[in-house]
Amino acid sequence: MPKTAPPRLPVAQLAYLAVFGVFVFIYLRRVLNGTATDLDWITLGVATVLLLVTAYRVLIALTKPGA
Repeated sequence: MPKTAPPRLPVAQLAYLAVFGVFVFIYLRRVLNGTATDLDWITLGVATVLLLVTAYRVLIALTKPGA
């Protein structure tokens, strides 16, 4: 039975995931606190989209059979 290498973690994508998560947390807190400006709403929307896309890419990378 040949040994296979353990799946590689997408470290860079996990770092992006952490950064986008922090942005979403900070700006969501400002929005829920009622002190958000229009730019805060835009930043929250962009950070949320990037967070979801990065999370999807991490899941794909972790479940790829040949990775």
